Amino acid sequence: MQEAIAERGGTDDVAVAHAGFDEVVDIFKAATGDPVLSSVRWYGTDGTALTEPLRTDATAAAFARQVSFWAPIPGVDREASDRWQPIADRIAAKTGTQPDAFGLAVYDAVWVTAQAYLAVGGRGHAAALKSAFVTAANTLYGASGWTALNAAGDRRFGDFDFFDLSQSGEGYAWTLRAQYDTQRGVLTRVP
Repeated sequence: MQEAIAERGGTDDVAVAHAGFDEVVDIFKAATGDPVLSSVRWYGTDGTALTEPLRTDATAAAFARQVSFWAPIPGVDREASDRWQPIADRIAAKTGTQPDAFGLAVYDAVWVTAQAYLAVGGRGHAAALKSAFVTAANTLYGASGWTALNAAGDRRFGDFDFFDLSQSGEGYAWTLRAQYDTQRGVLTRVP
């Protein structure tokens, strides 16, 4: 880390990327006393975004604030809430839990799969099913947005929400700070 800081001429172009889960609490507690690790930005992943153990641990949360820790999770197009909110409400009414973007993406995956299955007449048509799946995915605007696929078979579009921890009295709260729209290639900061 010190070598990277020296090579870059300071901490502005150096960061730590943490790809993990709730162990981030212990890592942040251990890094709190390290002047080098405390001097650079840290980023997380969907495994650390909105995690309650980080939010509720005062020492780890304070470190997250100190290093401007941001963590992204898949998001939904806020401007398309008329499309996804009724589906989310129906899921919440049946499960007692408000679905996130992952849940809405699963809902869409089931729809794409069902459309492909019906298009080929059921079982025993693997090549046709694969083709029908791609066609169905490339034409559905579902609860999670466009389900179109790229050349690798991954979703071509997928918005992301970026969260950090803000101090709220004695405690901490997850706060939406930015949203990335992959269709438009635009990152919008949330005030």
